[in-house]
This record gives sequence, C-alpha cells and structure tokens, in this order.
Amino acid sequence: RQALDEIASTWNLRAAAAAMRIQDAARAIALLTAALRELPNDARIPAALASVYARQGEFDRAVDVYRTWGMVGADADDYRAAATTALAADRSIVAEQFLMDGRQRWPHDVELLQMTARRAVAQDAYDRAEYYLTAALAAARGEATSGARPSPVDVASNSGLTAATTQKPEAAGTEGALVCRQDVGENAATYGISAPGVASSLREVAKPPAQPTISPQQILDELDAVKNRNAAYVGVASPIAV
Repeated sequence: RQALDEIASTWNLRAAAAAMRIQDAARAIALLTAALRELPNDARIPAALASVYARQGEFDRAVDVYRTWGMVGADADDYRAAATTALAADRSIVAEQFLMDGRQRWPHDVELLQMTARRAVAQDAYDRAEYYLTAALAAARGEATSGARPSPVDVASNSGLTAATTQKPEAAGTEGALVCRQDVGENAATYGISAPGVASSLREVAKPPAQPTISPQQILDELDAVKNRNAAYVGVASPIAV
C-alpha cells in the first residue's frame, strides 16, 4: 500500500507541475485537492497546493492550506514558506507563529534564524535582530565545517511550482524532506523579508550540499549593519537561496 501511495503522490505532483508549466492553475489545484483527500498524510501535497495558491497571488487561501495541514511532517523550508506567505497575506501574527514553530523544530536552521532577525529589524527591534543573527552566524559556521544540512533536489526543476519574536531558539527537532522555491514578490519585503520563497514541495531526493546555502560572511555583514543601526539594512536584505 505504501508503494502504491508513493506512486500516486508522485504522479499527482508531477501532473500538477505539468499543469503549472502551461499556466493551468485550476487543473493543478484540482489535482492536488483530490490527492490531498486520498493521501492526507503526505506532507508534499498540501505544501504543493499552498504553493500553487501563492503563485496565483491567493495568499489567504495558501495560508489556510498551511493551517489546515497543521505542518505535520513539514521541514524548515515549509515553515519559511508558510511564514512568507502569511506576511504576503498581511497576517503577521500567523507569520510570527510559523517562524516560532519552525524554530522550535529546527533551532539551528540558518535561514529561519535569519528571517526572524529580518522581521525584528523591520520592527526596529535591533537587540532581538542581533540575537538571532548571532545565532544564525554560529549555525552557518557550523554548516560550513560539517556540511550537515541537506540541499533540495527538485524532481521537476522547471515545473513552474518552484518556491517564499521575542522567543529564543528552542530545543532541537527532527530532519525533514526538502522543497524548492518561488518568490512571492514585494509584500514579503515590506515586512523585512526579501522574497525567501514559497514551498512547492515537489521533493523526492536530498543530497549533501557542496557548500552552505548562506555564507557566514553574508550573515556577519548583516550583523555588523544591525550593530551599527544601519537604516539601509532592511532595504538591502538579499533573497534566501535554497
């Protein structure tokens, strides 16, 4: 049964990707909605469905998919995508919750920490931004030496479904699968996050990266800007590369 479910899931994800390549979002949504009913425990499907809605600019619907899903089986990329989508939908409280929950499960994820810091900068909370950038720097330096973090391999790389607080980093979580990305545009940048991407979750294979996704030097530059209270910092935040 598990093998059959995997085949069905992969077929639906690829069929949805094919529909998006020809800009048939309605078909992609129909396929993924039906697949979600049949395969409710496959985290790839709600992540892909949310991505399609976000790509169409239907950010509220995308957020509703994430919340209904409950992020069961989600990875750090999914949490970043959910937070970014919530910001694009002007649902900042929901976004903060996604970021906090993501940090609880993935306390050493560089990009979650960096996103949290950028949110703090957007709120002029420089001490909090410095805290999270310091944590991100430590995590990035750890990745640079260990190569421990896996990188995404998109099974449909040109699919059109490419992916977008005051708490301290919490206890370690478990590893998950990896997703691809899609920019969500200017709304996210308004909140101090420069289009980090929305998960499409067409993901099957993960391989060790040749290098960390964010360099320690990039984070160090941002940390120096925060320490100097550089007002231009928010505007120059570069997109997160996944």
